[in-house]
Amino acid sequence: MVHCGLCGAGDATELFDKGILDIKTVDPAIKPYLDAYARFMLESGAHWVDIEKRLYDGVRGYAGTLDREGTINGERCILDIKTGPPQPWHRVQLAGYADLIREPGEPVKRWGLWLQ
Repeated sequence: MVHCGLCGAGDATELFDKGILDIKTVDPAIKPYLDAYARFMLESGAHWVDIEKRLYDGVRGYAGTLDREGTINGERCILDIKTGPPQPWHRVQLAGYADLIREPGEPVKRWGLWLQ
């Protein structure tokens, strides 16, 4: 198990999904975010095939780290996890990630998850 005393919410959710988080060591300030994420996972039935996947498009010149790729309700999707308020650029970020992982014409649902 991995101690997470100085982890942020993103690191805590990553370790949680990998099954290696020592929940007793999570900072009390981060615990509500982790609890909200755990509730989302339980209620959504999400299944991840990639966690914190680094992506790069050398032709178009952009890159990023996709928080999650997998399925929700049996549909292929990507998920970006946020702890701040929604911003207009979040949609652009998710569209860019979707473009990097899908084959032409392949549907990929885009999910933004704002933890509170």
